[in-house]
Amino acid sequence: MSSWSGLRWLPWLLWAATLLGAGALWCGMQRISAVGYVVSVEYTVAAPRAGRVASLLVEVGDRVRAGDLVATLDGAEIDAELAILSAERQKIQAQLGAARVAAESRESETTRDLDQSVSSAELSLRATQARRKIKAAELGAIGGQIRRLRELVDQRLADRRELDALLVQQASTSREVEAADSLISQLVGEVASARGRRGAVATDAPELAVEPLRAELAILERREDLLELRRAELDLFAPNDGEVRAILVRPGEIVTVGAPVLTLVGGGGPRVQVCTSETAAESVQIGEAALLYPRERDAPLHGRVSALGDHVGQLPLRCWRDPQVPEWGREITVEVEDEAALLAGQSLRVSFQGTPAEGPKAAPRKVQGRGAPRRRQAATAREPEEAAPPVEGPAVQAMIVPAALVERTRFEPSGLVWSPSRERFILVSDDTGTEAANEHAPWLFTMKRAGVVDPEPLQLAGVEAVSDLEAVAPGPGDSIYLLASQSLSRRGKRPPARQLFARATIGAHGGEVTQAVHLADLLVAAGPAFQQSLGLADLAALDIEGMTASADGGLLLGLKAPLGARGEALIWRLGRPDRLLAGEGLAAAELAPWGSTPLRVEADGEEVAGGIADLLELPDGSLVIAATASGIDPKEQSGSLWHVAGRARLSTPRLVREFGGLKPEGVALSPGGDALVVVFDAGDATPQWTEVPWPAR
Repeated sequence: MSSWSGLRWLPWLLWAATLLGAGALWCGMQRISAVGYVVSVEYTVAAPRAGRVASLLVEVGDRVRAGDLVATLDGAEIDAELAILSAERQKIQAQLGAARVAAESRESETTRDLDQSVSSAELSLRATQARRKIKAAELGAIGGQIRRLRELVDQRLADRRELDALLVQQASTSREVEAADSLISQLVGEVASARGRRGAVATDAPELAVEPLRAELAILERREDLLELRRAELDLFAPNDGEVRAILVRPGEIVTVGAPVLTLVGGGGPRVQVCTSETAAESVQIGEAALLYPRERDAPLHGRVSALGDHVGQLPLRCWRDPQVPEWGREITVEVEDEAALLAGQSLRVSFQGTPAEGPKAAPRKVQGRGAPRRRQAATAREPEEAAPPVEGPAVQAMIVPAALVERTRFEPSGLVWSPSRERFILVSDDTGTEAANEHAPWLFTMKRAGVVDPEPLQLAGVEAVSDLEAVAPGPGDSIYLLASQSLSRRGKRPPARQLFARATIGAHGGEVTQAVHLADLLVAAGPAFQQSLGLADLAALDIEGMTASADGGLLLGLKAPLGARGEALIWRLGRPDRLLAGEGLAAAELAPWGSTPLRVEADGEEVAGGIADLLELPDGSLVIAATASGIDPKEQSGSLWHVAGRARLSTPRLVREFGGLKPEGVALSPGGDALVVVFDAGDATPQWTEVPWPAR
């Protein structure tokens, strides 16, 4: 009876299982298929100051490249002011030349008279000293004669009158010696007085005489510089590649400060925005593979999920199935990895594969707020054979810093490079000296492979002070490049010592800065358009802390701040540092954006966007990047180390190692090439270092 009951229910169980299976299959299909569209970015070219539009060099529909001149404002008023200042400057320069000639003539005459006075006094002194020497010798001889003659007189062998004559002669010679001594004393005083008058003559008297004119000239030149900066701002450049969508003003029209002149829309890029329901998005993961099907292509494009929307909201209108019925969900960002000519706004069907994409997994792009719950997505990489987990490696350990060095300086390592000639690492420090002595002294430091710091700083000639040195990289021959942060101090100042970009030669007993420029000042002079092309909306936020030499002879500069629009860390390329140091300017030096990469670190228990603390190009062309928190000052943070397989993989960095509670500030390849040497800024505590095995195993 019981057997018959079980068989009676069997068809119903089979029917239910079929329904559940179909439902699961239907849900799975719904999960892996969605509609997406190519994201475009609109850029506005605005007038940095009020003025009249002089010319428009583009029309609607034109394609432009980043840095192309698109419009100009009228500069007639500025040109007139520059002409007036130029005439005034030439007049002052002529007055300056005449005043300097007159002052040098007066100085020469005065100096000649004083030199003659000193020479005359010295000559009289030497003559008197010579006469005194002769009379002293005569006096000695007379004394000898008197002693011998007195013996003869006592023996009645000589006439007493001869002895008396010698005594008279002795007295006379003695008075002459005394007179000479008195005169010598007087002449010594006269020589000292003449030398004092000569020494009191200022050697920079001509410069002091023309100082008022030089100050007036400097003011005029500064006014000219400011006008030139204003003149440069009249040229409007495209901030990015794109197509001219709209022209909002015409030549002859007046624009106010910040008024838009034209708009650009960026071309289709490798980023697709996908609309999904709240339920479907829950099953999509960062790094998941995706296939994208454009209408005009039979073969799909390959992509990777790089970001998940941080909230559920109303989806864009084009994602609604019924234009009259709003739909809600989450947006998913997919990075297209294949080369394809996609148009901005182009729709695609996107199929999520449910498995990690091949190659390095993308780091999350979302920048969480300081109060957001921590949600850590650890980025990993898939090698050809197996996924490579973050490297553990040896423990972080304290550097051995001699007590004598600790007493002399605040040693806070911020960058390092191996020097084969010295068989040492050369380290730069955020600060040098102490507040009591040698603050901002031009010092470098050296460290043995075992983490032992040498007791004596490496003195740098050719520069008076350094401040906030953040990076060092090898240069041509036995030289190095040095870079300060270019950031504002806590007091909101940017002194020259914090703007240093220099090349130094390193010798056996020290170093010498042979060429140097103030990079931040050059960025200011380049104007807002050039700054915006580098991703600098606000120069006050600039903080450069990474630098590495590239195989083509240029340098890559890594920014701690600002970050990109999506929280990515920015990297610049300085193609010709020699031209920059030669004074040829930023354009000739080929300073331009190179790329950006999403980095993540932990700060105060939350995951936040990271900036670049240092970067290193390896022999295979890949990059190792040290990351710390950017834009905030956390009480505690855990920096991280990332690997980028190449420029094409900047969007998908691989996490190499996290450093709990530590700030990695510098990274270099060990002399054997088998490890990465990382140094940490520990503030007032003993600095630390570690080695990370490389290549990662």
